[in-house]
Amino acid sequence: MNITLVHNSKIDTIKWNALLDAETYDAVFGYTWYLNAVDANWQAVIVNDYEAVCAVCYGKVLAVKSLQNPVFTPQMGVYGNKNYAKAITHYLNKLFKLIRYTSAQKLEFNVRQSVSTRVKQVLPMNGNYDVLHDGYSTNHKRNIKKATATISLEDSDDVPAFTQIIKHNLKYEVFTDANLDTMQRLINTALARNEGFIVNAYTTDYQLAATACFITQGNELLFLKGATLPIGRSLGAMHLLFDSVINTYCNTHQLLDFGGSNATTLAQFNKGFGANDVTYYMYSKNFNRPLVKFLASSKRIIKRLR
Repeated sequence: MNITLVHNSKIDTIKWNALLDAETYDAVFGYTWYLNAVDANWQAVIVNDYEAVCAVCYGKVLAVKSLQNPVFTPQMGVYGNKNYAKAITHYLNKLFKLIRYTSAQKLEFNVRQSVSTRVKQVLPMNGNYDVLHDGYSTNHKRNIKKATATISLEDSDDVPAFTQIIKHNLKYEVFTDANLDTMQRLINTALARNEGFIVNAYTTDYQLAATACFITQGNELLFLKGATLPIGRSLGAMHLLFDSVINTYCNTHQLLDFGGSNATTLAQFNKGFGANDVTYYMYSKNFNRPLVKFLASSKRIIKRLR
């Protein structure tokens, strides 16, 4: 078995993406175009002649390299022959003294690793909208019916406007300028490839009530980011927006990934469309040491104050 680590500019993108095409779900974050958008310097672990691969992205804590997920990339992992997963994670364990890595896959980096679970919501789509609609909660059906009378939907390609709306209306997330630049680059790339779209919801007097961006890749539909403006909250604007997207894409995509949310209100919104909880994993190595935890926390605080 031969394991190599190379910069993304050196990989065979056709062979790499072919492995992603063969995955059933949770593959969108591993495609080369997606990784190029979120981390220009990502590296690749390759087993033999692309029998298995794994993207490698890292940051630094105290000048020490830390294996981690790039922003807007909540799940990564090993693609191709999963029998090589243990060999790959052990290889990465030797390269990185610090690890904070999330994946939908059960992995083994180190015997002393800390593993915690996170939850996201996904909606299997069987191509029959009426069946999916029957699975909505009563409250969601009520909100959609109400919104139909007052809300209209339009596609948009104004990516800078979208990112600014997200920045100023998602109070539970803090976006640095670098994160906003990455979001804009990712969405621009997806739109240029015809693998993403933005939907805006407007009131009858054409005030923006809600907006959302989705990524389409293979049979997956990924909700990237979205925001409901104050005027849209009582009108059911986001309920109507998601219902329209489900109606449009249930015939062509098998899964809608709402993204992760342990927050009760967001999870309830997602589950109101019939979505189910799916567990994924956070792997940590040495991040539980008091000094590292303090420095990582201080770094996040400094970013928020900038």
